[in-house]
Amino acid sequence: MSKKSPKQLIEERNPFKRPKIEPADLYTMPPQAKEKTSEPVSAPPAPVNSQGLQDDPVKPYSTYLRAGLIEGIKLRAFKQRVKDRQVVEAALEEYFINNPIE
Repeated sequence: MSKKSPKQLIEERNPFKRPKIEPADLYTMPPQAKEKTSEPVSAPPAPVNSQGLQDDPVKPYSTYLRAGLIEGIKLRAFKQRVKDRQVVEAALEEYFINNPIE
């Protein structure tokens, strides 16, 4: 193997002699394989609160949750095609029904 001179190395790395790269078209969807789904995912019915009122006004409320719980809420909301607050609301309503205050 012969050692290449710096001039030869620079000539090989000349960017004008490299093959052209076609840019990706961001506005067209790539072809996708068909998914096998037995039935479409439907949104759950609107939860009814423990007093049986569906038109109860919604108020902002926040709390701290473990990261795993937040991921679970977001995943379920995405798969059910609902907002994450609806998943939390349904879970709390179910908890309140199963654990009434005596």
